[in-house]
Order: sequence, then C-alpha cells, then structure tokens
Amino acid sequence: MKISSVIDDLLTLLALTILADKRVFSQEVEAFLEAARTLQADLDMEANLTNASLLAWFENNRDSLKLTLTHPEFENRVNALFMRVSILPNKQPILERMLSIAASDDEIHVSEQALIILAAKHWNVETPKWSKTG
Repeated sequence: MKISSVIDDLLTLLALTILADKRVFSQEVEAFLEAARTLQADLDMEANLTNASLLAWFENNRDSLKLTLTHPEFENRVNALFMRVSILPNKQPILERMLSIAASDDEIHVSEQALIILAAKHWNVETPKWSKTG
C-alpha cells in the first residue's frame, strides 16, 4: 500500500493522539478510522483508504510512533511534522479529528491536550474546545 507523504503525516498526527497517553482503547482506534476517513473528504484528498489499510498502517507504525513520543528529539520531530502539514490550507478539521480521538475514551488526557495545543499554536489556529479533561 503506497500512501502520499501528506496522508502519512496526517495519519501520524492522528495516531500520535491515540498513543499520547500511552494507552490504546478500542474506542480510540474506531475514532482514528472515522477521523482518517472523514479527514480525507474534508481536505479533498483522493486516497480513499479502507479500514483494513488504515488498521494495517496503524499496526505497522505503532512501535515507531511510541518511540517518537519518548524520544529526546520529540519536540523537533513533531514540529517538523506540523511544518509539513502546514501546507494544507485548512488545519481546523485536523485539530477537530485529533480532539475526537482524544475524547473518544471519555477522558482527554493532558498529553493529548498538549499535542493538540502544540499543533494549534504551530499553525496559529484556534484550539478546539473540549469539555472533558484527564
């Protein structure tokens, strides 16, 4: 399965949101699948990835993403990711999907909040509003 680098970066952001609190719940994986599908449509992308290909992508990248979260260069790596995604004209749907994943387990962990806030600040866009915190 060949995916564009932009789609790969978007999936990485969504998956980092799942992994930020060092726990993976089935609700988060379901929210990841929904977020990835709807984000493709919202951003007029033609990837049209299936659930099976999205799950395969997540499983194939899970370990390296976990390492990214604990890497001493985490901030530099995530800023580079934000920079690559900044080419997209509308980042608000990305933040909204990250929030939907974070809230899917009924608890928005501080690590998930931090990732969303970092992205919003980097892109100079409004942080989406959340009502549940962990």
